Amino acid sequence: MTKFLRSLTLASAMITVSMFLTVPADAAAKQEPSPARPVPVEAFAAIPYAPCRAGGPTAEDAAIADQVRPFMNGSRLRSAVDAYNISCARTITEVVVGRGMDKRAAVIAATTAITESTLHNYTQAVDYDSLGLFQQRPSQGWGTPAQLIDPIYATNAFLDAMVRKFPSNSWMTGDIGAICQRVQVSAFPDAYAREVHDAQLIVDKFWPSQSSGGVSAGQAVVHEGYTSVFTVNAADGHLQESFLARLGGAWVTQDLSVVAGTPSVAGQPIAVVHDGYTSVFTVNASNGRLQETFLARVGGAWVTQDLGAVAVGQTPSVSVHDGFVSVFTVTSAGQIQETYLSRLGAAWVTQPLPGGVVAPYTSVVTHDGYVSVFAVTTGGRVQETFLASIGVAWVSQDLGVAAVAQAPSVVTHDGYVSVFTVTAAGQLQETYLARMGAAWVTQSLPGSAVKPATSAVVHDGYVSVFAATTGGRLQETFLSGLGTAWVAQDLTADPGTPLMAGRPVTVTHDGYTSVFTINATGGHVQETYLPRIGAAWITQDLTTTAGTPAAKP
Repeated sequence: MTKFLRSLTLASAMITVSMFLTVPADAAAKQEPSPARPVPVEAFAAIPYAPCRAGGPTAEDAAIADQVRPFMNGSRLRSAVDAYNISCARTITEVVVGRGMDKRAAVIAATTAITESTLHNYTQAVDYDSLGLFQQRPSQGWGTPAQLIDPIYATNAFLDAMVRKFPSNSWMTGDIGAICQRVQVSAFPDAYAREVHDAQLIVDKFWPSQSSGGVSAGQAVVHEGYTSVFTVNAADGHLQESFLARLGGAWVTQDLSVVAGTPSVAGQPIAVVHDGYTSVFTVNASNGRLQETFLARVGGAWVTQDLGAVAVGQTPSVSVHDGFVSVFTVTSAGQIQETYLSRLGAAWVTQPLPGGVVAPYTSVVTHDGYVSVFAVTTGGRVQETFLASIGVAWVSQDLGVAAVAQAPSVVTHDGYVSVFTVTAAGQLQETYLARMGAAWVTQSLPGSAVKPATSAVVHDGYVSVFAATTGGRLQETFLSGLGTAWVAQDLTADPGTPLMAGRPVTVTHDGYTSVFTINATGGHVQETYLPRIGAAWITQDLTTTAGTPAAKP
């Protein structure tokens, strides 16, 4: 369930070599081909193209096309955008997320594909030997014809070229159109800028709404195509990583306290992918100090450092925003504090934030340019502490909602910010903001009484909230779309997820939604996953299959 493979998996599943390539007869004889040209708009319908995803576009892709169509203003798609185009953009975005790259990389890649092919995976060359979403050329070293009509391979090839031409993440700044042109070397360099707005509009629909505002963050993350879940060994407090290198591969477990020297952990870890790094933040069980265990790249060595801040030994929360990495913890006096890194190579800095005395659990989300940290006060009130922009003061407000003192879970979806908490009676509730400037609204959600530790995720247009019932059963409460009713289902009944302890952990990767739990009996780490909407949930014991030690809930 993880690595966005640089392979022929999608292409080979959809199409045979004999049907994908027709090259003009004189192409091979051209010694000095002109730069690439976008496929002419008038040629859209006439050129053969292949699906971007196995199974083709979905009903959700069609719904997203309907949503964005009125707002599209570029030169290429505009009112012609359809479910197929959206399915291709979805694949591009998933590849970027899987590599742990910033959302801007997805916008750059989608801008290029809109300009070059109007988001069509073209299987016949009409401009020399250009093929696929990015109109890449086999003769120019982009790959074989079969590879270039695999959208996963083609997207990775584009991103690899971008990273080579813009080292040290310099693609994070500068004009997007100019970045596209430098990678593609088009005969029409000004064409890209006209499509940036539409690319942003579409990518926004897919970008994961996790705590970091899009960058993979949580107790489970996706980085460079790997899926990693971090747990704490119940026997000795060691930090463990269980990872999946690719879909169909075997889960593998390693002890980061052994390989990276991470001291024994209090509470639970939180991880984030930023600037190409994977960072796991924990609280040292012996002295209460915040520590970071980080990996600069897959294949490199894990390293641990002490960040200096002293916190209560619970799970930190983390956000990537405006180039900053911010980790939020709570002091023994109940004050929220931020420990932040303004840029790679700078020093970590810690500062107190305003607000009431809170329980030692926080959640954070970035939305509409804001960074919002949610906590429950010791008086049982949901509190938001937010930063409107870098350089202004943090502000705290009481949202007027009573809840049990545990970490809220929070997601952004369809322009909404939704915060999920649990009442003293075990009722799951949603407090949501429909738009900036609107009032926060709270509603009760269906389902059995649950324990006050939830996890929320957005996947395939759905919003799902996972919690343990008071009897320890894994429950999903989901919303299939705005305007529909919330629905609750028991995942212990089907597919048989064992009774659980602690808080569920969620991540989306490779089109899958995975929920990790700790079995109430024996502490085994369990994965319950959904391959796609409409499929059956499946559950497996990672302690048995991957050797993950029994974990602390």
